[in-house]
Amino acid sequence: MSLSGIAGDLVTYFLQLALVLGIALPLPRLFGLRNPRLKLAFFQLLLAIALLLPMAGLVPVAHPRIGVVPELQIGSIIVDSTTSPSNSLLVAILVWIVATVALIRLSKLLGGLVGLRLLYRNSEPLLFQPHLVQHFQNGFSRSVTIRLTDRLKSPASFGWWKPVILLPREFMQLDQEHQEAIVCHEMLHLRRNDWPVALFEQAVRSILWFHPLVPALLNRIHLAREQVVDREVIRLTGRRRAYLETLRHAAETFRQASVAPTIPFARASHLRDRVAMLTQEVCMSTSRQLVTYLVLSLSTVSLSVATLVAFPTASLRSSVVPSGPSELLSVAAGGSPVSASSSKEAQKQKEEKKGGILLAEDMETPPRLIKKVAPVYPEEAKEKGISGQVVTLVTVNKEGKVIDANVQESPDELLSHAAVEAIRQWEWEPVIKDGQPVPFKVSVTVNFALK
Repeated sequence: MSLSGIAGDLVTYFLQLALVLGIALPLPRLFGLRNPRLKLAFFQLLLAIALLLPMAGLVPVAHPRIGVVPELQIGSIIVDSTTSPSNSLLVAILVWIVATVALIRLSKLLGGLVGLRLLYRNSEPLLFQPHLVQHFQNGFSRSVTIRLTDRLKSPASFGWWKPVILLPREFMQLDQEHQEAIVCHEMLHLRRNDWPVALFEQAVRSILWFHPLVPALLNRIHLAREQVVDREVIRLTGRRRAYLETLRHAAETFRQASVAPTIPFARASHLRDRVAMLTQEVCMSTSRQLVTYLVLSLSTVSLSVATLVAFPTASLRSSVVPSGPSELLSVAAGGSPVSASSSKEAQKQKEEKKGGILLAEDMETPPRLIKKVAPVYPEEAKEKGISGQVVTLVTVNKEGKVIDANVQESPDELLSHAAVEAIRQWEWEPVIKDGQPVPFKVSVTVNFALK
């Protein structure tokens, strides 16, 4: 795929995320969904949708058989292949900036994993374990190592096969109830296998750094996960007041962990919501909360489907079952048009005599192309000397907008993308049949020829 195609897909993906996340993120608060487990499940569903949006174009979609405009011809569009698009340099810079920043952020994340190993080596084992922690350890399938360090300012946990809890030196100054609450909180994260999930989320944050709503979504996920663990700690210890005091004390004593690939005990930005969840009563019943979650989830999935229809990626390719034969609409891009067969030339002359459009006998209103965008000859294709015909089967909806352009024949993917990218922006006047607008299909051939 060319850089211009990648840039176009990035812009489309940005718009898709803005629409889906912009509408879906406030829904739990608006509809009173306060159960932390259900909120976590909803936000994780939203993250899955955000990651699957770019892959939707890879799934073949069979469109229903619809009416076909059998013959249609317009004048050729000439684009000089020797001229370069004015924004080609800006497009290349945009793509490389997005990719470079993502790689830098991923490199920092990998460096953080190396830093965890150094933290572990420079820490020392905790010489005692409160009775409650020992009791909780007995129900855990893997042995958890608890160590003290001077290099962290907040309790943190990491690891999956050999999980580790790192505690700051200030931990030793707390009373036993607070110590047990903190260690129990971190052990619950490890038992739930939250660290690998959080590591994946941080990788997503690094790759999708360019979208401001992605960090907002990941912060909601982190907060909901902490609220789930907070409830579980109180259920196990039975010490609600002591745990609330621990959270408040953590905000004053501990600062957020500086090492990215860990799960810190407390973040100042989340503390108020965590305390509020533990102190306020939930007015909505559990069954009603579940119904609300299901309604919000189905609504979000429907919103995502509608977004894909409204903002399809330029590289979207569907397998379309032709509903009947259709003639070719020729468009030349860059230099002289490629010569057609004598039968097509004869047909073209007939159409030109009838004003450029040959109507089907059963159509009341002729389809008229009201917006056409000239294909841009890809720079990479010109450098490689690639030329030829791209034959596409175009599906137009009732409103006259292109909803699909399926490549039937092409000499190269670069030319395919350039042709589809232009054709998707074309618009026709609605076709009327039996008093109603109807969708139709037409075959379009784009001729790329080098001078």
